[in-house]
Amino acid sequence: METQFDKEFSKVDLRDVGLKPIEMDQCTFTQCDFSEVNLSARRFIDCTFIECNLSGVNVNQTAFQNCEFDGCKMLGIHFQNVSPFLLQLKFNDCQLSHSIFYKLPLKETQFIRCELSHCDFSEAQLQKASFSFSTFNRTIFDQTHLENSDVRDSKGFYLELSNNFLTGMMIDREQALGLLANYKLKIE
Repeated sequence: METQFDKEFSKVDLRDVGLKPIEMDQCTFTQCDFSEVNLSARRFIDCTFIECNLSGVNVNQTAFQNCEFDGCKMLGIHFQNVSPFLLQLKFNDCQLSHSIFYKLPLKETQFIRCELSHCDFSEAQLQKASFSFSTFNRTIFDQTHLENSDVRDSKGFYLELSNNFLTGMMIDREQALGLLANYKLKIE
């Protein structure tokens, strides 16, 4: 497998040129269009993606090891298919709606100021994850491990309390009251 090391790619349309089965190590992608590209079985190590479009990419057995996404459009990605080996992701100001994170080991992952509508985090390991200033709408959390995670300052966060693991989760008072609404309690 060919390795590209410490390269910068700017405004490249990968829909036209594709991407060989290579390992990308310490590369930076700025305003590149990966939409609908097959990234299966590629490895990205210590890479940064800035304002890229990765919507609908195929990430079957793709390795993302210590990768950061800033201001990226990443709609409908089936992250549950990535290689879980040394998986480490960080998202800032990203649009991740309609993406699936089913059963992924995402401990300490940062989702800062992200759009997470219609995402599925079922059975994901999100201990110590941060969702600060992110927006949720119809996002699924089922048997999700959110121990010591931080959802303060997020909008639209909702889950069924009894179906998830929440010990130590940090949440705003207003959000907590919203989570109790289904229980029809009289809170004074």
